[in-house]
Amino acid sequence: PVFSTTGNTLLRFLPVLDLVVHRMLELNPTSMDKSLYTLLDHSAGLYKFHDRPVTFLYSTFHYYEGILAERPFVKKKMVQNIIAVQHDLRPAGWCLSLAYLEYLPQPESHVWTPDSEYYKGLVEKLVNTLTGRPNAFPSCDWRFSEFSNSTDLGMHSTCLELLALPRKGADVVDGLLNAVTEKVLTLTNTTSAMEWINATGNILLLLPETYWSALVGALIGVLNSIGDDGVAMETDDSIVDCAVPTQLIGWKSQTCDQALEARIILCIAHAFWYHSTLGQMSYLPVILKERLKPLVKTEHQLLFVLQLVGPILHRMSEERTRCLLELVNELYAMLKVVDAQCEQLDHMDVICDYLYHLKYMFVGEFNKGKAEEVYGSLRPALKARLRFMVGTS
Repeated sequence: PVFSTTGNTLLRFLPVLDLVVHRMLELNPTSMDKSLYTLLDHSAGLYKFHDRPVTFLYSTFHYYEGILAERPFVKKKMVQNIIAVQHDLRPAGWCLSLAYLEYLPQPESHVWTPDSEYYKGLVEKLVNTLTGRPNAFPSCDWRFSEFSNSTDLGMHSTCLELLALPRKGADVVDGLLNAVTEKVLTLTNTTSAMEWINATGNILLLLPETYWSALVGALIGVLNSIGDDGVAMETDDSIVDCAVPTQLIGWKSQTCDQALEARIILCIAHAFWYHSTLGQMSYLPVILKERLKPLVKTEHQLLFVLQLVGPILHRMSEERTRCLLELVNELYAMLKVVDAQCEQLDHMDVICDYLYHLKYMFVGEFNKGKAEEVYGSLRPALKARLRFMVGTS
């Protein structure tokens, strides 16, 4: 039999050391950071044998994101003494990028601002891992690894590095979105573009709310760029052509770069909420109510919002019915505002078809009260088209 005392005493102390590091992070930074640095320097040789170093650091940076936001050197010190010390035990490129490894030995006064090429390199390595191409995260004997496959390792390593950057969360995601948008604009293969967009959406999923909420800021920027004529979302014949995701990217001849950038942000938002957790998905009605609804004044802005929420409707109806009802109520309220603000509506049939689809496929009579409230204030042409929403003959 194997006795409980079998094993290395120092290695059994690692979980206790993890807790000590967490408690020190929660204390006053001005008095404890120096002690934390000393502890990490002395325990670096022990952390070399940590069985879950990436998971530990990722969980720590994610949970203590608010505390560590203004303490970038603490994050760098933890990465240096927990991840970088394992270079002689792991294959090259197993976790951190070369650019970040070059940043680690720099003094505390050194200011590093990652450029677009840095973010492109991070996402490209993850895309190659997801698709099985070369230049990806290395494979190993997964029986003795903290992760079960290279995809899981790639996702956590990429997010860990983004969390460890010496920048605010919103600035990190803005740089990531700008880099991915710039890269996708150069791709002529729609499949490759979708791989980049899907990888970006999955990266945002594993980041704290202060990071992925920058995606909402990007959507607000797109919404504000859509004028009365809908320039930012127009195609050859109609704005409605943008409803099919595969038509949003890859054909630069159809429209300007500004329109393509708007569509790429929309696709990233689709990828994010399509794979989102229940908590992130439940936040969508709140975003519509507090962030997007006050900005929607024109028909084209309303159509953009309808395109934004369309792909998530089915999943929301299956997993979060209450949130779906709240979301539909906000769409009704937006329609009321747009109807009052616009003298002419060019896509009434499309909007009405969308609303009938919502009723007969998802919400039924649950939102009838809100529908009747909005119906009474609509123009006659809309009332005639939506009369079956409220049972009016």
